[in-house]
Amino acid sequence: MGSKTVINRWTPHTRINWVEDVFWAGSDTLKARAISALTWAFKEWETRVGVLGFHKNAVGAAGGTTIEYCLSYSEEVHPTNPKAVCAADLPNTRPLSIIWCYPLANDSTDDGLRQIMLHEVGHVHGLQHEMDEAVATLIGVKNVLSVMNYGMRYDLQQSDIEAVRAFYALPAGPFGQAVIERTNERSE
Repeated sequence: MGSKTVINRWTPHTRINWVEDVFWAGSDTLKARAISALTWAFKEWETRVGVLGFHKNAVGAAGGTTIEYCLSYSEEVHPTNPKAVCAADLPNTRPLSIIWCYPLANDSTDDGLRQIMLHEVGHVHGLQHEMDEAVATLIGVKNVLSVMNYGMRYDLQQSDIEAVRAFYALPAGPFGQAVIERTNERSE
């Protein structure tokens, strides 16, 4: 007998609207670099995976548009990982989720920041860290090069693309959650 696991995700083909934080506490240079990196990462996921759309809204011009994510800066380090450069909230029912940049982002190259944002957009899709087997439910094959693993460089792998498409093809529960029927527990 298996147990059901419900994992938050957006309803397939949802358009995710985002803005930059008007109260950004970091430098204007980092803000511009982070916006550029996040825009690139959203486009990579949208083009190569295609289960969600992304739209950057002009600050103050959203009108009646619901904004799901805000790119923001914290002068403090990540509360549980002081080595974190950025972090993103998983899909949830809060009115606004955050993609954070932390002080270590200032030390990242433009390419490094793009790669980190590529990883963070995986979290926006609902993905956990693949190497964290206590939290993550693996769909598809395990790949040490996955964008959702910590490594020297983050690249969107074919296995990531296939896993996300399979994840978004699962039956939906409330809030578009994926309902996964576990037929056997992980063996050690």
